[in-house]
Amino acid sequence: RGSAERQSPPLFTAAETLPHLVVGSCDSNGDVSLLAEGLLRKLGKVDIDSASVIDALCALVLGELPGAAGTAGAGATDPQTQRRAASVAVRVKAIGYLSRSVAAASHFPATLQAVFHAIFGADSTPKLQEAGCQLAQWMAQHASAPLLEAAGAHLLMGLLRVLRGEATPTLRRDAKEAIAMRCACYGALALLCRRTPSLLRKDETLPVDLFRALADEDGGARTPLHEALSALADVHAQNGRRRALPARTVSSLRALLLSAATDSAPHARLAAMTWASKVFPADDAPSRYLGLLGVADERAEVKEAARKVLRGDEDGGDRGHGGTQHDGSADAAKGEADADATPLRVGERVLHTDSSGVARLATVLQAHTDDASAQYYTVCFDGAACDAERSTERSRLKRARIARPPLATLLSIVMRKSALGLSAEIEQTWVAPADSSAAAAAAWLHDAAALPEAALPETIRYLRDCLQREADALARAQQEASADTSMKDSSVEGRKAPASAKLALGARVNALFGADSEGGARTGRQLLSLLERSLRSAEASRELVGEATAALFALVSASETQHAARSGSLSGWPLAKPVADAVVWLQPLILTKPSLDDAAQRTLARIVGVSSAADASDAAADALIGVTAKLPTQDMACAAANELRRGLGAVLLTGYICSQQAKRLRDSGAVAAPEISRLHDAASAAVCALAALLSHRQPLIASAASSAIGVIGESAPLPLPEGEPEAVAGEDSAAVKDKEEKSVAMPPSQEKEQKTADTQQVETDGKKNGEGAQGAAERPPPADKAAIVRELKLLLPKEKTREAAVEAIGQILSGEPHATFRNSALEALFALASTKDIALHLKVGEALALAAVAEPAAVTDASGAAPNQATTAPPPLPQIKPPKDPAFSVDMPFAERQAAAEKAGVAEAGLRLMSFVLHRVLLQYAVDWAPLVRQAAAAWLLSILRKAQGAPELRDAAVHVQRVLVGLLADSQELTQELAAKGLSALFDSCDEATKSAILQQLVRGLQSTRAANAAASGGDMATYQELSEIAASAGQPQLVYKLMECATTSAVWNTRKGVAFALAEQSQDHLKEHLPKLVPTLYRYTFDPNPKVSVAMRQLWTSLVSDPKKVLDEHFGAVLQHMCDGLIDRLWRARESSSLALAELLPGRSLIQVRPQLVDLHVRLMRAMDDVKETVRNAAATAWRALCSTCLRLSDGAHVSEAAAAEVLALVLPVLLESGLGNATEEVRRLCTKQLLKLCQVAGAHLAPFTTRIVPYLLENLSGLEDPMLNYLQLQAANVGVSEQALEAARVKAVRDSDCFSALEQCLKVMDETRAEAILPQLSNLLVRGTGLPTRTATARFLMQLAQAQPILLRKHAMPLLRTLKQAILEERSGAARRAYASCAAAMARAAPPEPLGELLQGMLARYADGAGAEEEERLVIASLVRELQRSASDAMAKVLVDWLPMAFVGRHEPRWESERAVPGEKDEDGKLAAVWREAYDEAGGNAGAVTAHLPEVLALLRAFTDGVSWALRRAAAFALLEMSTLSNGALMKRPEQAEMRKLAEMLCDGRKMREREAVVPKLQAAFKLVAPAPSAAQPIASADM
Repeated sequence: RGSAERQSPPLFTAAETLPHLVVGSCDSNGDVSLLAEGLLRKLGKVDIDSASVIDALCALVLGELPGAAGTAGAGATDPQTQRRAASVAVRVKAIGYLSRSVAAASHFPATLQAVFHAIFGADSTPKLQEAGCQLAQWMAQHASAPLLEAAGAHLLMGLLRVLRGEATPTLRRDAKEAIAMRCACYGALALLCRRTPSLLRKDETLPVDLFRALADEDGGARTPLHEALSALADVHAQNGRRRALPARTVSSLRALLLSAATDSAPHARLAAMTWASKVFPADDAPSRYLGLLGVADERAEVKEAARKVLRGDEDGGDRGHGGTQHDGSADAAKGEADADATPLRVGERVLHTDSSGVARLATVLQAHTDDASAQYYTVCFDGAACDAERSTERSRLKRARIARPPLATLLSIVMRKSALGLSAEIEQTWVAPADSSAAAAAAWLHDAAALPEAALPETIRYLRDCLQREADALARAQQEASADTSMKDSSVEGRKAPASAKLALGARVNALFGADSEGGARTGRQLLSLLERSLRSAEASRELVGEATAALFALVSASETQHAARSGSLSGWPLAKPVADAVVWLQPLILTKPSLDDAAQRTLARIVGVSSAADASDAAADALIGVTAKLPTQDMACAAANELRRGLGAVLLTGYICSQQAKRLRDSGAVAAPEISRLHDAASAAVCALAALLSHRQPLIASAASSAIGVIGESAPLPLPEGEPEAVAGEDSAAVKDKEEKSVAMPPSQEKEQKTADTQQVETDGKKNGEGAQGAAERPPPADKAAIVRELKLLLPKEKTREAAVEAIGQILSGEPHATFRNSALEALFALASTKDIALHLKVGEALALAAVAEPAAVTDASGAAPNQATTAPPPLPQIKPPKDPAFSVDMPFAERQAAAEKAGVAEAGLRLMSFVLHRVLLQYAVDWAPLVRQAAAAWLLSILRKAQGAPELRDAAVHVQRVLVGLLADSQELTQELAAKGLSALFDSCDEATKSAILQQLVRGLQSTRAANAAASGGDMATYQELSEIAASAGQPQLVYKLMECATTSAVWNTRKGVAFALAEQSQDHLKEHLPKLVPTLYRYTFDPNPKVSVAMRQLWTSLVSDPKKVLDEHFGAVLQHMCDGLIDRLWRARESSSLALAELLPGRSLIQVRPQLVDLHVRLMRAMDDVKETVRNAAATAWRALCSTCLRLSDGAHVSEAAAAEVLALVLPVLLESGLGNATEEVRRLCTKQLLKLCQVAGAHLAPFTTRIVPYLLENLSGLEDPMLNYLQLQAANVGVSEQALEAARVKAVRDSDCFSALEQCLKVMDETRAEAILPQLSNLLVRGTGLPTRTATARFLMQLAQAQPILLRKHAMPLLRTLKQAILEERSGAARRAYASCAAAMARAAPPEPLGELLQGMLARYADGAGAEEEERLVIASLVRELQRSASDAMAKVLVDWLPMAFVGRHEPRWESERAVPGEKDEDGKLAAVWREAYDEAGGNAGAVTAHLPEVLALLRAFTDGVSWALRRAAAFALLEMSTLSNGALMKRPEQAEMRKLAEMLCDGRKMREREAVVPKLQAAFKLVAPAPSAAQPIASADM
């Protein structure tokens, strides 16, 4: 124990002390270990990176270091003198220190020896082995790279021995220490993989061992094991990127991953997916097959990893083969050129372009690179036979960069291993493709697991992706070859336009099915066979059927489109026969398959329709007649599911087949061949049959018939006579409009009544026209176009059929925009304006857009056989009637609007309907007073703007359109506002640059004025859109307001099936993301806007634009934080509140680098915001203040951040808190700032030292201010409420000592060095004398006392000045608690005071005490108490000056009781307060007869002074002191020479001098000193108090 105490910091440096204290802290003696632990905590910062400390710690672990003992040439170290390793506990603790030293990680070989000694030592324990493994992990992380390269093999060997259980053969595998050891070893292994991959690349058994460990590894070590496996995968992936992996390694890895992918443990399957995605290139078929297996896994994390195997980095190119992302940038092009110049590798996929410019996919089989100037390669083309190899030069080969496996190879694997199996035909003809990867895959197939049915949907999607990527690569190569040829050929002026993805896919499909080689055709047949079996399988899920249907349609549609575009017809279409064969089983499938949903049924019907286009006319007519015969009749209820499915399938088949034949009839022109006439008759009969189903009792059948007729009418005019038009012109649309105006202007109750009446009228009209089951059966089916339109109009009032009817009307109008039924159809659509159904209006808008953008074509006669050009003008259009008083101003006089309506209402044969439709919506419906009509008009405008982008009519009316849309932004209906916002974005996209500039200027002006102009009319609120305009303006891009409006949508309608098509456009996001850095700050703040409508809209916009908010905020954090900081002092309260709320979310978790620039401003401005005039701003600012305080506390926490970082934070924050916060005029701000200051003091630790000189005086000064004012008031009223004043003061002092503020002061004291302590002494002295409030004075005294104990040497030179200050403060202090605190502090000072000055101080105090005229009773009690406290706490110092105070203590014991004490009954004979204090001081100083004898001259001098003095109490004390002296030691003093002096003093006291209790004292003196009693004199009044 004594040795440990001698190792204190003042005697030794921390580095020298640390090893000894480490040993002492593990001592078996409890006192020693506790003392050493305490000294370790007080040791402060030790440089554990110094070589001497590391050597000392390693010596504790290893004992005598090699080469440290003995002399050169000496033999083995003498066992008698060799120092052995320390105990296990000491070694564990020493290794703990080594594991925190960065330099120790590179201290070779001692640290490595310590690792092995701890793990494999003969006396190692599990705890020691665990510590050794942690040190190994630390070494792997921090050792220098050269050292790790040299010693990494040894470290790796030790790690592997631990993982194999060789280090702990007797320890259970599931023991806590064993798990911790493996965790550390896995972590070290992961670090070695990242830092020294070459060490682990050669070990082929390591992956096997780790994968095997997954099966039985404990859950606590599973995460580090996964990290190690992932890092090891990166090792092999890096190797694969530089050069091809050896065939043996690839084979073993594939077998390993296959086994893990089918393991029962989910973590093994997850690791297999991770390895498959990292180690193998993206075009490796076997590894991608593993991904297909994983997508059907039951665990979500395995599914996600499997999808990553398949998709990887979607735009990342071919990762495994050094692919570069293909984009249009110059850097990317240069990267691709450099990659193409490097040699190719065996197995790499390439594009071969022959001399004629034809590009084909191939695989490198052999590289001939011996001659660098004439490199050539042997390649095998995809789908070619095994012997179809070709040698070609390097210039004709280019890396494919498809990042997907060959379709033929993967498809072969899938067909072999899928649950559907192979058809007999495919099974007989199936052989493995000839390329190397496919051959390896074929050999690997034997052990591969079967592909489950649940994985087939993703499999089909992935195969489609592979096919599309191959098609795109071939199209690019073909285009580049054509471009090179065109540049050489001067007759060609430029490059061809890039082929669309659909055309590229069609070319690839046609090439597969039209391939001369058996391999290409075989791949196509396999693909179709997979789709066929997916569709026809009885166990196929709905998802699988849907994916197969979509894939089949994509193949057929792309093939047909590409072939028709290239050849002009479907003659020679490669897919004609396969599709014709498929129709045989597709038609029954459409009619009967239960798992076929509506979308799949419709898609398959389209495929059958497309296939019929390649049939001959007679065959097509037969097919059409056949499906028409399968249509349901009117008397069929179609109530059963099977019957309904069959009916719907027949309707769809008829519609799509007839649409293709209608195109053929239109294109046949004047050809009147018999087969064409027969086809026309069949088509007419089919349309009539479908029209008859429009009145079917089953709504689904009627809707399907409507859709079928619409498909036919959109592809070509219906092959029926025109018919008699409906009498719309007679009404001139005025009656209809008047009815609408009356209905929309009515109150809600009358409007409901009017709608009921209208519904009844519609039902009555329907009955008149034969509507209903009975009427439909009685009237003849529609036989002309006008009749079909009338039938469709009858479906509009029905909720279940009106959307299909609206779509059909629009499609028929698009086929014949100027037909005789045009006005009837248009009026039917416009009449739906007052219907409250936004989904319906989106449909109506699409229908109007289809009619508006349709180009008028040649008009056919009634038979449809012989076309003739329209020679007569079309019927007049309905009249547009703009209201005189619109709902909102559009800055157009009525006359101008009426003129525009008349101009747009002119119908000419060669004109489109766009101008009429657009102006009718703008002039009549968009400015209607009915909110529902305006909402319908907004939806119509949005559809028109989306469908007709770039139309000249739109450009001409762009300003007018924008005025209307801006007016609708102020509408009272939120959905109308959002529709208008989306419409503005669509308008901006459809205009040219000049028009964009014009409408942009108009929009900026309109957003500033529309709200005031129109709010009274529509009750709107444009706050959201004004904020969007501000966001765009702050970004410096005013035009962005259009895209922001499109994105800021919150209505639930956009989540519906129909609304998805009209929701956020992808191009809007892309356009906005270019300006995201400028938008993010303002947009993020508005997501916290106090206006709910604004905040909800902005959050929706934020979600739409920012896919990863955390990443975006990290990237733009500086700008965002600066914007929030500026917003705190904005003139608008909304900006201040939203900025505060945003800061509360933004600040947590941020680093010092991020917040440093605005840290000071944030404090100052948040203090200002917390004193805001608006309460909500104050509350928000308080929330932000808490977030800011938490961030500062975390960044200044000495236990978690570096000293420099913590010091920087404190240097920034503390001055602000002290200067701006603690002196703030607002009490709440001062309270919060003080609270934050206290927390900073608690967490900063040693980093607080430089700031203690400012913190300590402030905290002491403000302690009284932090105290509850009620305590001070209670102190004043203590007597009135019956509470002892002394008890209350003691409670207040105790509360101060237990407060957080005093804890912060103690923390400051711990880190305060001598220089800083000396610097604050003057301020502490000032507080002792002039401090305000009991808490401040007592806390200052206590702090000074603790400082004296902590810095005794420092206080030696300042002890006396402080003692004088304390003496003065004690004498002036009225509070007993404060005086006691001052006395305790003075006692601490006295310990360091020299004897002479201390004696002088005591003499001065006692002289004041003896001055009866100047010292009052309370003051003498204070002096006595101070002397007693000095004796108690500084006995050594007081012993040196006994001569100065002991005589006073001897005499003071006889002080009489005070007048206030005499009134207490039962205590008359006891000492008073003053005498009791002196008695305690005298007794504690060892007062006795010997002490009195030793100081007899001083005692006598004091007695003489008291006798001659004026104080009666002191005379009384002197008298009793003389009486005591006469009896000391049995009267020994009476025999000394001083007896005469004592006798003289007794005589003086008896000669008539006044004193307390004279009558009792004088006789005793006379008896003791044998004095003669004087003669009685006149009675003198005895005063009861000092004169």
